[in-house]
Amino acid sequence: MLHIGPLLVAGVLVPASPRLAGDGYELLREARGKAAGSWTAPVANEVDHGFDVLRYELFLWTDLEAGEIHGNSTIQIVGTAPLLDEIGLHLADLQVDTVRVAEAAADHIHEGDSLRVIPAHALAAGDTTEIQIAYSGSP
Repeated sequence: MLHIGPLLVAGVLVPASPRLAGDGYELLREARGKAAGSWTAPVANEVDHGFDVLRYELFLWTDLEAGEIHGNSTIQIVGTAPLLDEIGLHLADLQVDTVRVAEAAADHIHEGDSLRVIPAHALAAGDTTEIQIAYSGSP
């Protein structure tokens, strides 16, 4: 299960309660403001996990006969903690095939819907990197 605030989509990988860089709601606020004249922001999860998400890139393939999906996700993040040596993500009901951080193989622990990515080198505050995760299974 993918969960970002009020958004819910099956079988896609996302950071565990990430904060989007910047406000992230500018376009929605502008569109709703024009249509309704007012807008109330959804309640955000204020937990700081040591990083902000800058960009998601998702590629999904389906095998309808087998009832499976195969996906590759790239998540670009920027460190907000003084030193980030583990990146917490959510990935439910799917198997992790490979994990890479900054194009290098990374250790990971996948238990239940929690995926902990352990990069070879810790990320300092202000540093950016990309996490690539290949996964598959029957959601």
